Amino acid sequence: SVNGACSLETLTMLDEAGRARVLRAPDALLQELPRIVLAQGEAARFAHGNPVGFPVGLSFEQAGRFRVYEGERLLGVAVADGGGMLCPRRLIAAG
Repeated sequence: SVNGACSLETLTMLDEAGRARVLRAPDALLQELPRIVLAQGEAARFAHGNPVGFPVGLSFEQAGRFRVYEGERLLGVAVADGGGMLCPRRLIAAG
């Protein structure tokens, strides 16, 4: 069994505040990935599946996966190609 698990049946019986106490943030499983925050224009391009340049001030030589945000909103997961571009791999639909 999983400690602290909650069934779907139980979730449907909870009010909004109760669900907020039980459910984790969408990025809870991504905390081990480095965080990158994009400016609004770049975030819009990224959210449509387009590669974007690495944000100014960050080292783009490091290849790997990153969790990508616009402000506090998770946009998705990207892979850095080592040449200065962040390529979307998994996107989160906007609400």
